[in-house]
Amino acid sequence: MLGPAMRTDLILDMTGKPGSRLSIFDQFYEGLEYELVDLVYSDTPLRARVPDWPLTLPTIPLPERTSIQRPATKSSSPAA
Repeated sequence: MLGPAMRTDLILDMTGKPGSRLSIFDQFYEGLEYELVDLVYSDTPLRARVPDWPLTLPTIPLPERTSIQRPATKSSSPAA
């Protein structure tokens, strides 16, 4: 699940027949199904065969966690 202003980088390497189409539906809620996207293959294949190497993106390292300290607060109420 992605929230507002979030994104994902996605590679779809599909192996359907040229000129065919694939519809993807959201069927999570019964009675509220809807089409998310319609993927359509071009009439001309991108390549003659499926690559024999893994299609992966390099991992982007996350920054190390930093220690976050809460600021000291003063109470305005009298001590009990």
